[in-house]
Amino acid sequence: DAEVLEQVKRRVSLAGKPVVLLDLDSTLYEVQPRSLQILRRWAESRVSDEFPEERRKILELRESQLGYSVQDTFAELGLDQTQGAGRRAFESVKHFWSARFFSSDWLSWDRAYPGAARFVTELHEAGAQIIYLTGRNEDRMRSGTEANLVRDGFPWGHPSIQLWMKPHSSVPDAVFKSQVAEKIRGQGVLVASFENEPHNLAELQRVYPEAMHIFVDTVCSDRLTRVCRDLYRIQGFEMPRKL
Repeated sequence: DAEVLEQVKRRVSLAGKPVVLLDLDSTLYEVQPRSLQILRRWAESRVSDEFPEERRKILELRESQLGYSVQDTFAELGLDQTQGAGRRAFESVKHFWSARFFSSDWLSWDRAYPGAARFVTELHEAGAQIIYLTGRNEDRMRSGTEANLVRDGFPWGHPSIQLWMKPHSSVPDAVFKSQVAEKIRGQGVLVASFENEPHNLAELQRVYPEAMHIFVDTVCSDRLTRVCRDLYRIQGFEMPRKL
């Protein structure tokens, strides 16, 4: 991990007008705490009265048991989601979760990965233009996203720092990110991109095959993607401090 991150820093220092793209959810930020709080709120609400078994298990849910999706979490807990009351419980939880997860009101529960803010700060101080490129919805999530970046010490409030968000949730993330990536050519040289979703990374690599593309191996969907070569892989952003 440290070797890959040092290589990105070297490229930033050598490039003219370097640009670094960074995803947010499950790349710079852990979102499991957000999901856990929403699921617990469902279990504490009256809507869960009809589903005592699901309510009990969700109240006992640990962060480590959370899956990528509500469906995965139900499977981890051994809860039926295919028929009868189990299906109704799943639909109730999914609806409750979806209405809140994609909202600024719950973003304060997100937790920056250790070392992430320090690493991005070092890139910015080395001369990189920072673009936070996220599939979060512009209307519902910008205020909370900006507040978290400031709270957690990420570079913000400078002309060379931008936050690009989806104008509408109906646009697939990979399509949005590849379209936005095309606009970077007028701003500088893309040095590196950081993503936890392989299919998004594949699209960015297609547009910029000459850049470093780093897979942040945290959690991701099981969506199939084309085979990519020459990708880099890290599991975190912590780097040894210089003595």
